[in-house]
This record gives sequence, structure tokens and C-alpha cells, in this order.
Amino acid sequence: MQTLADGRSSDVASLRSTDSIDFFAGPSANLEARFDGRAVMIPMLAHMLSEHPTLGTMFVERFSSASSYQHAAPKTTSSVGNLDAASSLIELLDGLVLFYHMAAHKQISKVSTLRDSMADYTSAVASNKSRLSSLSPEDSPLVAAELQRATQVFEDKLMEQSRHMAWVRAAVFSPEKQSHLAWLFRVVLQTIKLSSQEGQLFSFVPDFYLEALVELCTALRTYLHPTCPIDNIEGYEDLLIEMAEFLCDHFSDPRIVHANSKDTMIQALASFVCCDVTLDALEKVPYASRMNMVHSLLRPYENRAWAQSNWVLVRMWQGCGFAFRYKKSPHLSRKLGPKVLHTDASLISHAMKPCPSPLFQGHIREVMLSNEALSTSFLNSLLNQLNWAFSEFIGMLQEIQNVSNRPERVFIESRQLRICATCFDLALALLRVLEMISSIAGEIFKDPLRVSSELLLSRLCQLMCQVLNRVSSQAGCFQHVVQLEIPDLETVDHFPILTAVVGILLALLKEELDQFSDENLDVPKISKALLTEPSFQISSLRFLMGDIQKVLKKQRKMPFSLINYAEDVSMEEQDRVRNMIRMLDVYSKLLSDVKVIADEDVCTICYAYPINATFKPCNHQSCRSCITHYLMNCKNCFFCKAAIEFVMNSDGTVLLDLTKTDIK
Repeated sequence: MQTLADGRSSDVASLRSTDSIDFFAGPSANLEARFDGRAVMIPMLAHMLSEHPTLGTMFVERFSSASSYQHAAPKTTSSVGNLDAASSLIELLDGLVLFYHMAAHKQISKVSTLRDSMADYTSAVASNKSRLSSLSPEDSPLVAAELQRATQVFEDKLMEQSRHMAWVRAAVFSPEKQSHLAWLFRVVLQTIKLSSQEGQLFSFVPDFYLEALVELCTALRTYLHPTCPIDNIEGYEDLLIEMAEFLCDHFSDPRIVHANSKDTMIQALASFVCCDVTLDALEKVPYASRMNMVHSLLRPYENRAWAQSNWVLVRMWQGCGFAFRYKKSPHLSRKLGPKVLHTDASLISHAMKPCPSPLFQGHIREVMLSNEALSTSFLNSLLNQLNWAFSEFIGMLQEIQNVSNRPERVFIESRQLRICATCFDLALALLRVLEMISSIAGEIFKDPLRVSSELLLSRLCQLMCQVLNRVSSQAGCFQHVVQLEIPDLETVDHFPILTAVVGILLALLKEELDQFSDENLDVPKISKALLTEPSFQISSLRFLMGDIQKVLKKQRKMPFSLINYAEDVSMEEQDRVRNMIRMLDVYSKLLSDVKVIADEDVCTICYAYPINATFKPCNHQSCRSCITHYLMNCKNCFFCKAAIEFVMNSDGTVLLDLTKTDIK
């Protein structure tokens, strides 16, 4: 912990300033001669514990552990009496940071909800007055009386909250308190940055320092602002850039070992890509730090918590994808009934205004195209996670469908429904990242010179077809559950997932669509890969535009069609979908004369492609696609688990030499 002490000692001079003295004890305090950190902290802690008695044990334990490093080593001076000025200030800073983290931040967060509550009441009053003004003489006078009564109740509540807000502006969200928090934010940030320069000793920084750092940043950006605008802070732009640089360099730092601290850092980075001001700060950090962040985000999604980092990539793309300009999925605005209150505090579940970053999209393209091993490993893990998430989602939908078809009434746990909705959200986010990569770095799937391009394209087409078939089926579990309109599954709908899949297909087929002509007799590479996928069905694509041959009698609402979302899917986008369907329809007729594979020649893993690869030395066989995919995750035979050394083609040539080449 000497590292942290060294870092904080550099801030002693700032602690001795007049403003800092005012922050602690007022201008009459004499820090050099008489100030004792414990003497001031004890009454502060006593007041806090009297307000929150349940925090007593936890606070004392953490405060003791945070200060124990100062008493672990034998002291050369007497332990009786006052500490010297520097030690006293360092110990006081420890207590102040811990105090803010354990109590003050929670109070600031609670007070900030008053502003949101006032906004809701203001909206309710305006809505009621609008309804009153639109009433006709023929309407019942009871309706007008009830609206007036409700409006009066809202206005009384709003008046009460206005008085409370006036006190908050004067006593809590004041420029003076804002300057105090900004000063503490600078001190903590500088302390942690200095500590990070001490190698592995950075691992011993107390976790509440990192948490307090993020909390202080959040308080200044979202709790005090806009009541107390952040631009009132002198040099706030440089301060945000400094914080953004720290997050870029350390959000995946292996020296941060505490699980909560890791989550705190990635959540902080995710919050920085949520609005224009903080995203601009991220884009202004040095190039090396930006690339370090991109490399960390593109690590394989295996053996780590990947959902938040994937969501960061989604936010960098949102606003650029196919029909991906919405803050909230358009199908939600069409639903009638009570609004469900969500208690999930994660950023993934929040509806936010799109603010894409072309700069970071360029960095992602640069990394993906310059490092084939990294891009292959990342995409392989991303496709694996997509396969898992969508399979789990469909499995849960099938269970819900089976339960709903029982004659007796069966209760479905809300927790199970939330897990189902989460799997849908994860699959949707993974699809949007695939759309971004297909759009900005499509060469990964198209370039024949890249060793893994054919395999990745084949896997991508396979997954897209599976998603399309499951979602577009009129008799499937997806359609059945969507029609049930279950409250905890209101995010599950055709629009968000189908538009993501269409965005991927259009990105892959962009050049072929531009060059398409009815006179073409040769089927291009991407179209051929999609059309020769065994699970491909042209009817799944026709479903996008509402072209379905059979509508179920018990279907409660109109069939899905992108045409119904004219405000969210532009005419240009609709025309591109129509052209894609037409092109694939033409090419599918050119490929219609496909020979049927004999049963004994079909791959026994996928039952779709002919056997054309033999594993050595065990001599088991499969198709090339299956074994190449399998070897990306395991180097043993799929059938007998023996170590594979070579993969031979049907003509005897070596396809893969595992004794020399790592397929990844």
C-alpha cells in the first residue's frame, strides 16, 4: 500500500489550500499545528451511522482495512499523540473517499431522482390539460371533473416538490458543492493514475477508490447536471478527457482483480459511449489509448464477462445500421396497456439516443483487417456466443409455448421470463456487432486470400438462415409467444431481430447487388454461399415484406412487414430489401439443378454436405466445413477423441497440418 500513499502524498499541497480547508472544517482550521483527521471524522461517522445504522459493521470493517496499511509496519515515532501533518491528511483523504463511497453518493443519487419525478408530474399535468382542451360539449361532465381533479392533485404535488427542489439547489446542487466534488474527483483520479505507474502494486489499491472515482464522475455528469451544469467546472473538458484516457487504459487492466471493480470499470466505459459529450472526450484521448481500448474490446468472448464490452461496440454502431436509428424499438410504441416498471439498472436495458462513432468504427476496421488471428478468434467466439444465446432463447420459448397450450392454468415465473428476454437482448446485440463488422470490414468474409474467410462466411450464413427460419415461421414458438403479449417479454418482437439480420445480409451482398443484372449467368460467391446453405429458405426473406402465402386463422394481428414501419425503415432501405430478394430468387433458379447426395456420402456431423475430409491418423471422415469449424475449438477427433495431426482432402492433398499450423 506504500504505492497508494506515495500517490496521495503528491496531493498534500492541494489539500492544504484554502478551498480544501473550507471543504473540511471552515477557514478557521489550523491544519499544520492542530488538525487531527480522526477528531473530525468521528462526529461525521457518528452522524452517518445514526442515519444508517445497518451500515455500521460494514463501514467500520472497510474503514479499518483501508487504514491498516499505515499501522502494519513498525513506526519509528511514538504512536501516542497527534500524527504529523502529511500522515494526518493522507488518513483523512482515505476516510473522506470511503465516506463519499459508502454514504454521500447514495444520498446524491436519491436526491437526483426528485428532478425526474418533477418531470413526470409536469408531463402528466400537460397531458391532462391537453385532454381537457380537446373535450367536446357532448362528452360527459364527469370526465372533465375527474381530469380537473387529477390535474389539481398533480399540481399540488408538483408545488411541494418545487419547494423541495429549491432547497436542493441551494444546499446540495450548488456551485460550491459542485466545486468540492470536482476537487475530490481530481484528487482521486490523480492518486489512482500515480498508483497505476507502480507495476503490480497497483493491485493493492483499495477497491473503494476505483468505485468512488466512477461515482464522482457520474455524480458530476448526470446527478448534478443539468441542475448545476457541468460546464461550470473550470477545465471540465480536460477533466473528462483525462478520465476517458484512464478508462481506455485500465478498463481491462489485469491488475484490477476484484470482480466488482472490473464491473465498475466496464460500466463506466459503457456510460462514456452513451452521450455526445463523453464520447467526444473518448475520441480526443491519445491514439495509443484508443487502440488499446479497441484491442481489449475485441478480445475473444471466452472466459470473461463479455456482455458489457459487446454493448460498447453496439453503441459505437447504433445510428448507422439498417433501421437502427431508434432510441426505443418502434414495436414498443405500438403496444397498448400499462407500462411495465423495469428494475434492471444495467445500461444494456436502457433506451438511449443513438450517437455512433465513425472514428472508433475506423479503429475497429483497422484492427480487424491488420490482425487476422485476432479477428478470426474474435468472430469465432462471437458466433459461438450468438449460437448459444439464440438457442437458449428458442428453448425457453418452446417451454413457454408448451406451458401455454396445456388445458390447466400454469404459472410461469417472472425470473424465467426475464432470463428469456435477456437471451433475446444478448442475441440482438451480437447480431448488431456482426452487422457492424460486415459493413466496415467485410473483407474478413469475402477476401479469398484470408485463410478463415470461407469458414466464417459459411458459419455466418448458417446462423442467419437459422434465425430467419425460426423467427419467420408462422407456426413456430416465436410467433406464438409474440402473440401472447406477455408483459415481461415486451421487448421480444420481429422488428428488432429481423432488421439486424437483414442489415448483415445487405452488408455482405452490397457489391453483388450493385453489379446484379438479369443477364448474369454466374452466381457470385456470397450469394452462392447463402443459397447453398442447406437451411436457406427464400420464403423467410419474403416474410420480411409481408409476402406470406398462408396466414393462421387464430393470428390476432396483421402479419409482420417492414412496410408497416415507414417512419423507421426508409423507402431506400425497403427497395434494397426488395432488390436483394429478387436477386436471390433469380440466382436460386440458376442453382436449382443440384445433385442429391447419397446417404452414405453425407457428413454425419451436419447431414448437409458431402464427405470430403479425412482425419489422420484415426481415418474418421466429415465434410471440410464441419472439421474446420470443430478444430477452431478442439484439436481432438470429433468421434474417437484421438489427437488429429492432419486433415486430408478426398484427392489426398493436405488441407490442414496441425503439427505446424494453428488454425486460429
